[in-house]
Amino acid sequence: MAVRNCILILGIICSLISNSKGITEQDTVAFKKCKEENGMTAADEVSAKSSLLNDTITDTQKCYWVCLLTAFGEINADGSLNEENAVKEFKDLIAHHKIQYSDEELKSDVADCAKIRGDSTCDKAFAPWKCLMDIGKRLYRKIMSTDIRHG
Repeated sequence: MAVRNCILILGIICSLISNSKGITEQDTVAFKKCKEENGMTAADEVSAKSSLLNDTITDTQKCYWVCLLTAFGEINADGSLNEENAVKEFKDLIAHHKIQYSDEELKSDVADCAKIRGDSTCDKAFAPWKCLMDIGKRLYRKIMSTDIRHG
């Protein structure tokens, strides 16, 4: 999945669930399916993207994201976090930006996220992903501080 219109922190988060080929036909089908399954309008879809930046995300939006993240292999069919994929994607990002973040620390942080469970059905799968977004935010700050020093 490639969500090219994400900004700032969402750029990192979206890179975790994107591929270099851009949006494929399969991606488009998944977007449509998840939107329909959750009764979302185009405006709701835009709101779901912006809600990731704050804590105003609704259960419907969580279910939408869980649907997409499952379709793209970021969340397993049982609702658990795909830890292997998360570690790989973060490692690629870390290597690309030459960020200091040890493999052990990364694996530990991702494993900690995988243990988190929310209350509602969709929140149980979304809560670990939200934790990954927090890791993404920390990485974003490291990227920005590196860019400022070298810019």
